[in-house]
Amino acid sequence: MELKINRCYYILIIIIIGIFIVPISPEEPKMQHRRYKDISITSAKKPQNTHLWVETNSAGTIYAVDSADNTNLLKTTDKCDNWSIIANRGKDIRALWHDNSNGIIYAIEDNRGADDITIWKITISTDTVVAIGPDVGDSLYEATDIFIRDGNLEIATLDTDNDKIEMYRWEDPNWTLKASLTQANVDIRFSYGIIIGTDYWFWMARDGGVAWLGRLFKFTGATFFTSLDPIADVKYPASFSQYGIAYDGSDVLQFLWEDTDDNKDYLFSYSITGDSVTQRAEFNIALQLDRNNRATAPNELEKGFGLTNEIVYEIKARRGGIVQLQDLSA
Repeated sequence: MELKINRCYYILIIIIIGIFIVPISPEEPKMQHRRYKDISITSAKKPQNTHLWVETNSAGTIYAVDSADNTNLLKTTDKCDNWSIIANRGKDIRALWHDNSNGIIYAIEDNRGADDITIWKITISTDTVVAIGPDVGDSLYEATDIFIRDGNLEIATLDTDNDKIEMYRWEDPNWTLKASLTQANVDIRFSYGIIIGTDYWFWMARDGGVAWLGRLFKFTGATFFTSLDPIADVKYPASFSQYGIAYDGSDVLQFLWEDTDDNKDYLFSYSITGDSVTQRAEFNIALQLDRNNRATAPNELEKGFGLTNEIVYEIKARRGGIVQLQDLSA
């Protein structure tokens, strides 16, 4: 009898404990505190925007589109102390993609309103420049991005004559149109994109005639997927340095839009699984493109950089928003 009572007592304790156990969610990744320091180099050159430069190794080799002449691709091997012109092009370079595995930088260029789009690549080991196929479009086409998606080299363009966003794929020996999306083009811009799995995500902002509208899209390789309803009263930021999208590696995209109610730039977070967007605090920052972050320590997550101050930020994992890492002026 005593054995049965004890056994029942133990079972009762287990049941009671089970009732009061509350599942604990995984902890947020702990912030690793590292401090950046001044390396006492003042560069004589700077990139056209924060997305038009590529760091190819940890020794200080960087390629950048010259802000003084967008037809020049510059190179430094000593952390911006000295620069040389690697490629002098006849058109303005609009976007770069670093294929780190194969040691190649892909580029897309145009002269808005004067010529069609040219695509080329540079082999990093030799700095050899080679054109890729024939030109695309005509003088009314605008080059916006170049990327590798699902093993394919693809470009994003804007046909301003027919108000279409168009995606082309390199299928040797030609560029093949894969998808197009018609938008009323009163005034339209779209961002540099990011690759998540086999999808290319980007935002678009345009003048809707009555109000400015913002929206997110993804290109799957053959079609466009339109995410969420248009967000009213948001506009593309004034600086192309703010045309990047950061990704937390899990669910949340982060980007900047201007709120037309007060003409200030705000951070927005978009949940892919929830198909919902959240407007956050005002931030005059440039977010690092996902493509330019190796996602290894100390850069597991993309950074944000103040445009009017010397503050470095980092995006939050899984929750949206950013945190300040360091004020370099302090």
